[in-house]
Amino acid sequence: MLKKEKNNNVNTDLIWNLDGISNQDEAFQFLKLFENRLFVYSFMVEKIYTSHSFILPQKENHQIAVLPDHKLYHDIFHNISNDAVQNTNIAIFPGDVVGQKNIVIKLPKQQYTTTKILPLKEGIAFIYALYKKQGKTFLPVISNGDLKEYKNRMPCLYLHNINTIELKKHIAPYQIKSIENSVYDSLKKMITDYREV
Repeated sequence: MLKKEKNNNVNTDLIWNLDGISNQDEAFQFLKLFENRLFVYSFMVEKIYTSHSFILPQKENHQIAVLPDHKLYHDIFHNISNDAVQNTNIAIFPGDVVGQKNIVIKLPKQQYTTTKILPLKEGIAFIYALYKKQGKTFLPVISNGDLKEYKNRMPCLYLHNINTIELKKHIAPYQIKSIENSVYDSLKKMITDYREV
């Protein structure tokens, strides 16, 4: 069950609605690939959950529940202000959509560049380098509403990014470093564990 926050209200940010997604089973299975790999951010309580499970309580409810592991209190980052978590329009989806195998990542069109669709491992490395060149950090998280459909009714995850410049206004540098290390370690593990066919 979803735990209540201190104000005794259930964090509804952790209940993801599947209405509008035609193949909900496929969307759920796709999301499960990123369980404990992509961290979940809650705008409602301004927390990042690094250890969590995705469950489909009852198919007829058309909802996915995100269950953080509250026993691992050190795996929850607090006071992550909403203005520090920003849309990127970067999307992850099965490569079938664009005639490729495996999972791909799509970068939106930017100034002087066209839209790029790259294999997951190569794409994450490219985005990391691109952000670094721009003096930014690539610290992706997902949130309620980020699971959608792409072309041909394929499941798709849109990424948010933690803006550390904004984050510095709210938490200490050592806390930011801890978040960076956790995200990078998780991304490395995701890439290492992911096997292309």
